Amino acid sequence: METLSEAIDRLRAKGFEHDYSASITGNLRCGECTAEIDPNLMTIQEIVRFEGVSDPGDASILFALSGTCGHAGLYSAPYGSDSTPEDAAVVSALHR
Repeated sequence: METLSEAIDRLRAKGFEHDYSASITGNLRCGECTAEIDPNLMTIQEIVRFEGVSDPGDASILFALSGTCGHAGLYSAPYGSDSTPEDAAVVSALHR
């Protein structure tokens, strides 16, 4: 079973070099160009979910994304009750 850091390393090697973060507006912010992108416009290349085997607080989700800004990158968020409202909105939109 792959760890979060191993998944990040593997996906970075595949060209997902940039980071995305959830903005207060419910969009994703590109860490490279700072563009805010509607999550519904993102292309999901891969999803990796991590279960908190011994601690439910360790549950997270990692998305490998291509943005309309032209940058491929990663978005990681806590999954479940530890998720912020911004992350929950983005994850929900990405799971459309």
